[in-house]
Amino acid sequence: FLFNIIVTMALFHVGGIISYRTMLARWRPVVVGIFTIAAFASPKGILTMLLFAIPIALTYMLGLAILYVFTGGGRLFGGGGDSGETASEPEPDSGAVAK
Repeated sequence: FLFNIIVTMALFHVGGIISYRTMLARWRPVVVGIFTIAAFASPKGILTMLLFAIPIALTYMLGLAILYVFTGGGRLFGGGGDSGETASEPEPDSGAVAK
């Protein structure tokens, strides 16, 4: 069950739905959301909430670590990362125009 979180994160990144950088930038709200949902979904008490929330939050962090390794080639070797570089447009021909 927990492996599905990692696979979904990888598929979201590869499919262009949510990039790795977005998941990394918003890890805190995701973890707080996991604990909030676990608090409402487990009526037995705080121990049950922690039993549900901690493994899910750690799996999300593991997914971020795996995506860090997965996207390492693009960041290190310029394979399409967020480097901010744009391709320059070709200059127009300065040749004479035939009349």
